[in-house]
Amino acid sequence: MQSIEKVEYNRKLLLLKDLVYIDCNQRLYIEKSFCKQTNSDQYFIKAYKLENDCLICQGYIYFYIDKGNKSSTYIGTKVKEEYRNKGVASLLTSSWIKFCLDNGIYNLNTNKKQRKPFLLYTLKTYSFELDDVNKYAYSKFNIHICKKEDELTKYLFFENLRQKENFMSGKIYSSDNYKVLDEIDQNTRKLDTILLSNIYYVQDNDFAYDKSAKVIDRYRSY
Repeated sequence: MQSIEKVEYNRKLLLLKDLVYIDCNQRLYIEKSFCKQTNSDQYFIKAYKLENDCLICQGYIYFYIDKGNKSSTYIGTKVKEEYRNKGVASLLTSSWIKFCLDNGIYNLNTNKKQRKPFLLYTLKTYSFELDDVNKYAYSKFNIHICKKEDELTKYLFFENLRQKENFMSGKIYSSDNYKVLDEIDQNTRKLDTILLSNIYYVQDNDFAYDKSAKVIDRYRSY
């Protein structure tokens, strides 16, 4: 991984090469820009596939880094529709985690404004969790990530009906591939539970690093 000191404003720096996306070469670049709204640097890791000597952007993950506090705050991930559900988001997530940990940025967390359930669920698989897991027990706004037998599709089940209605009428639902359940039957299994508008913190850096390295390794060409 590159050193954070080499990342310049508004200039792409090659982060990873020799990756393979289906039948194309793939590369990751990192860059930063200054965000006037927050008065801080904003970093981007972008995934490109190399096709006919042209770099085609597939999506990106963006985040803040506070070198003084050795912390990084995840803002969000955006993947173009044609590349969704094909591992790009997981590759970007793994690259963010590994880049930060390789550069001594150990305190990883999410932005409280994060409103995409599947992104929070993905981060939980890397050991991200609430500061107080008891929040699930007394919250009226739990969202369960579910899976039906013999299906790869993941579903959402909202405990709060009003929250469900608001979500399904919003931009996130209409722009992404979300499937929402009205009920959970005997053929449906709960994978995990998330709460929107809460900060999630990495709990186990070693686990997060090892998983990130394994995900990235799956895309390497040897």
